[in-house]
Amino acid sequence: MGSRNKITLIFVFYFLFFDTISKIADLPNRKRQIYRMKENTKIIIIDDDNVTVFLSRRILFNFDPSFEFSSFLSGLEAIDFVRNNYLDKNTIILLDINMPDYSGWDFLNDFMLIESTCHVFMFTSSIDLVDLEKSRTYSKVKGFISKPLTPDKIQKIISESIG
Repeated sequence: MGSRNKITLIFVFYFLFFDTISKIADLPNRKRQIYRMKENTKIIIIDDDNVTVFLSRRILFNFDPSFEFSSFLSGLEAIDFVRNNYLDKNTIILLDINMPDYSGWDFLNDFMLIESTCHVFMFTSSIDLVDLEKSRTYSKVKGFISKPLTPDKIQKIISESIG
């Protein structure tokens, strides 16, 4: 990807970020409380793109500052973390599909062998129906969320994790 394309991409994310933040700020406080999870909710973002991780953390924090965050730029680092830490029902994993060396699918194949009650959501820019169908074959995957995060998508994640 050329430097001009990278700059364009950064500006697109920048404007999407501020558009999303303004939408979150417009939500009445009482409506935000409806979707607030328990105080000890942990969000794990697994994505090889620094910009996506940064923006997602900011948007989630603005939605609910009580979220605890971990992020991994590598699926291998993430699976090592998961193997060494029990993830309960108060944990949500946002998992990118396309990562170098160790994809989201590789992560899921290993994750399926680990005892955990956390909620996994495929978090991707892919609009491939094959990816959507493949994600449904994993019992631990609760949903398929397209990038970037928005208040509506956060509400969907939370409602599917609580309910």
